[in-house]
Amino acid sequence: MERRIEQQIESEINYHGEGQVRFKFATVKCDETNINEVSQMAGDGLIKPCIDSVFEFDDIEGAFDRLTRGGLRGKIIVNVAGNDAFEGSTGNAYYYNPDDHT
Repeated sequence: MERRIEQQIESEINYHGEGQVRFKFATVKCDETNINEVSQMAGDGLIKPCIDSVFEFDDIEGAFDRLTRGGLRGKIIVNVAGNDAFEGSTGNAYYYNPDDHT
């Protein structure tokens, strides 16, 4: 059943992404041990989210524009908590810079 769902998602991504989208499936059993292990890995800097762009809540339209342009190389972040949201929350993140990939 699970693989069938993955195949359907893969088909949709390939159709809408016109074959230009790279992705990986990861299936993880969520239990306390796994959550603690992943939390520790994130805390140790072994898991680094890739961030395409960050928008303030007041510029939500800009975030949607970025989404619709496509070619994303990471997550689009919308800051809804103000400056406090950045206190240590993005220190381990990888920010995509298109100039590094030309």
